[in-house]
Amino acid sequence: MNELLRKIANTVIANLDNTTEIGLFKGRMGLTIFLYEYARYSGNSVYEKMADTLIDRIYTQFKPGISFSMIDGSASIGIGLSYLLRNHFIEGNIDNILQDLDRKLLDSSEDVLFKETTSTIPVFSSGAYLLSRLPLCSVEQKEKWIMNIIDTGISFMWKIIIRKKFEPKLSLLNSMFLVYNQLMKYNIDKENVLQLQKDLLRLSVNALEKRYYQFSDILLLKYILPLVPKEISIDGQSRLRSLLSGINMDDFNIEEWNNGLWWCFVYDITSLEYSIEAIEKYVDQKMLDYSFDLDDINSQFSVLGLNLIIKEK
Repeated sequence: MNELLRKIANTVIANLDNTTEIGLFKGRMGLTIFLYEYARYSGNSVYEKMADTLIDRIYTQFKPGISFSMIDGSASIGIGLSYLLRNHFIEGNIDNILQDLDRKLLDSSEDVLFKETTSTIPVFSSGAYLLSRLPLCSVEQKEKWIMNIIDTGISFMWKIIIRKKFEPKLSLLNSMFLVYNQLMKYNIDKENVLQLQKDLLRLSVNALEKRYYQFSDILLLKYILPLVPKEISIDGQSRLRSLLSGINMDDFNIEEWNNGLWWCFVYDITSLEYSIEAIEKYVDQKMLDYSFDLDDINSQFSVLGLNLIIKEK
């Protein structure tokens, strides 16, 4: 394991300048989180200094016009900073560091969600950011922002789904369901949270029937179904399972698993296990394939290494 992580970390360092975007999934924030974690794991401060440099570059590049998305925009920066603050990789006044992101993503969560519905891969970025932010919130902040996110979901159902007859992609439905499912533990407006989850599952049937999904969406939905609260019963739930069972998963492999790990990180969910031997073989093959995209391999290796370290804790 030590040798595997060292190989992953050194490959990322060697290709560091090839990653110029700042986001989480394929940018410098993802690399920063991994390097901080690996520095602590290995006890080598060189990797920490590299991570410090990346954080400085992210702050320099962070512009007001950046997208909201948790994949490559402001929410991805917020999720990353919240993780680093929670785990004491960086220090400072939390509210001061995150205040602009709080205002942009949480105080205006309805505007963010409505704008994101037209994204290529629509997700519930404000909700995902809130999940990362909650452990750092005061009691008053928690209640205020959770209620904002619940009201945003209700407004989305009424203004976008019912009035405009909008048919969302599965990526957005999965994202919203996972957010509201995790908010259940706070026992705030539980009735509406349950209703939102029920509505999202109902809409997922349509998304599957019309093939409004990509491969990673199917993997997330398979994870979601066992999480459905027992209080929820929808007529289409058996239809949902039937549609899922009819989707060919033969192409699922370690590469697809690796590409889905950032979703697992954001939602704090357990990923499908591969043996260390299988992962070592995969890493060696990737390094021998000179046709790989250097930006992609940085992202893939960073989240792979991060996943391995987190599982060791």
